[in-house]
Amino acid sequence: LSVGGTYDGSLIFTLDPSGKSGKIAYTKDVGPMPWKSAMNIHEELGEGWRLPTLDELKIMYKVIGNGASNSGRFADELYWSATPFDANQARLLRFSDGNTSYHYNSTGTHRKFLVRAVREFNL
Repeated sequence: LSVGGTYDGSLIFTLDPSGKSGKIAYTKDVGPMPWKSAMNIHEELGEGWRLPTLDELKIMYKVIGNGASNSGRFADELYWSATPFDANQARLLRFSDGNTSYHYNSTGTHRKFLVRAVREFNL
């Protein structure tokens, strides 16, 4: 196993030093969707899948995204993170350039962005 390789049909973006556990990214974008739906991505994709943190999105950008070879085939769009900016907004990462921003995430918002779900794995 290696970063950029696959495990269980998904892309490895972090791997612990032992090579026996890490994190994988879903192979496709989901959405666009509002943040509330993004926070419940496991309901669509299955148990264990979740919205990544902003730090996890930054790692994906650098190793499997547009900051590398884009083996993850990320769109040049904004992706939701699970990281709050404040009580009413959540952080996003733009995969065209790696810049971060934030938008309102409250119920009823019309703001819809892409999601790339992640989950942990252990051999």
